[in-house]
Amino acid sequence: VASTLGYGFEHIRDGLGSLLPNVEDSRGRSNLYEVDNKYLLLDFAHNPGGLKMMAELSRRWPKGGRYFLMGQAGDRNADLVAELAREAVAIGLDGVVVKNLPGHAYERDPNEVAQCQVDALYRAGQQDGTVTHIPDEVEAAEALIDMAAEQSLIFLIAHENVGGVMDMLKRRGAESASLPEQLA
Repeated sequence: VASTLGYGFEHIRDGLGSLLPNVEDSRGRSNLYEVDNKYLLLDFAHNPGGLKMMAELSRRWPKGGRYFLMGQAGDRNADLVAELAREAVAIGLDGVVVKNLPGHAYERDPNEVAQCQVDALYRAGQQDGTVTHIPDEVEAAEALIDMAAEQSLIFLIAHENVGGVMDMLKRRGAESASLPEQLA
C-alpha cells in the first residue's frame, strides 16, 4: 500500500523498522511487562504459528515457570483446538487459565467452548490439576499472575478486552520490561 501511495523502499523499510513491541507502537502485541517480579508477555497469539513463536521464547527464557492464558472462538473445529492445545502444552506450562470469548462464541455456549479447550489441553498432556477455567478475561489474567511463581514468564493472550487487561496491569503497577540480557 505504501509503495502504491508513492513511498520509496527506503522510507517503507525505515518506517517498519522503527516499530517496537511496546504499547505506543503495537498495543497488545508482544508487549513485555514486569510486575511482582514476574514477566508478562501480552499478545494476541491465537493460532498454531503464534504459539510456536511463544514456545521458542519459552525455551530460551532463563528461569522461572511458564504460565498461559488462552481462549478460543466457537467456530474452531476440534482438530484446530487439539492442535492449539498441543502447541500450548509444548511450551512446558506450569499453569493454564482458560477464559471465555463470548464475543466470538458464534452461537455456541462460551462455557462449552472453554471446556473443549480444557479437555484438549489434558488430552495433549498438560499435567492434571494445572488448568483452570475463569470466564472473564481480566479476572482470568489476574488469577494467572497471582498463581505464577516469581521470575516466571506469563503469556497473557488477550483477545476481547485488551484494554481491560492493560488497565488491570496498570493498577497492579506493571512496568514495561526489556528482554533479559541473554535473549536481547
